[in-house]
Amino acid sequence: MKTAFIMNRTDVGLQLHYQLVYETTSREVFKTGRAKRMMKQMFTEEERTIIHDTIIPKAKKWATKGVPENDITITTKEFNVWKAFERFCAIL
Repeated sequence: MKTAFIMNRTDVGLQLHYQLVYETTSREVFKTGRAKRMMKQMFTEEERTIIHDTIIPKAKKWATKGVPENDITITTKEFNVWKAFERFCAIL
């Protein structure tokens, strides 16, 4: 059984800094060789898959269209990767 967080709109705004992720991944600095090398050093292949397949698309959707009114379910693994990716974005 996987552990998951169930968050409402307010929790998402307080816990997941999706605007930071969206702004960072939209900038050219995210596409540089330096950023790609740092990603490979900081994250495993599984974590990079979660980042590219889940976190970046959600951050873009929530930043442009808003966080949905209904509850959001996020696994513990995704949450931990999200927080680590936030720190990575802050470094860039």
